[in-house]
Amino acid sequence: MIWPYALSPAIAGALFNFLFNPANGIVCFFTKNYSWLTTGSTAFVVVAIAATWKNLGYNIVFYLTALRNVPSDSLEAAAIDGAGPFKRFFKITLAYISPTTFFLFVMNTTYAYFASFGLIDVLTEGGPVDSTNILIYQLYKDFFVNSRIGYAAAESLVLFCIVVLITVVQFKTTGKKVHYQ
Repeated sequence: MIWPYALSPAIAGALFNFLFNPANGIVCFFTKNYSWLTTGSTAFVVVAIAATWKNLGYNIVFYLTALRNVPSDSLEAAAIDGAGPFKRFFKITLAYISPTTFFLFVMNTTYAYFASFGLIDVLTEGGPVDSTNILIYQLYKDFFVNSRIGYAAAESLVLFCIVVLITVVQFKTTGKKVHYQ
């Protein structure tokens, strides 16, 4: 399950390009030649599916480890006290895995901003009609392709501020709910 995470984003993009290629993709063959990568809304969905597939194993490994560390004593005590399975999950299990959830939320947010660049570059190159063009890819195009250094510097500063803002908000809002032993 962790193997997709070990692939580089460019290889994952090439794999999904092979699957969803309008000319000879396997998925396009089964969906009656629907052009997934040339329609704006579906191209973004394909990129989201590819990024989710690439990171899913990483998240599963962390959650499996966190679930194994939930003390069975607490779950058993709650069951004896009459708590049903939903109440045990939401009141006990979720509290114990909240540090892992917080960590994965931060890591997946970072991935969405930075590591998805290679996936988008190989899969759609920001298109069609800039539907998959995220800020980090726009920064790349402005600096390396169009030589607009001022725009790229401003975009990198905006990206930095967004990441700092998200991190501060995450620490302020979820820091009080994370249960550490």
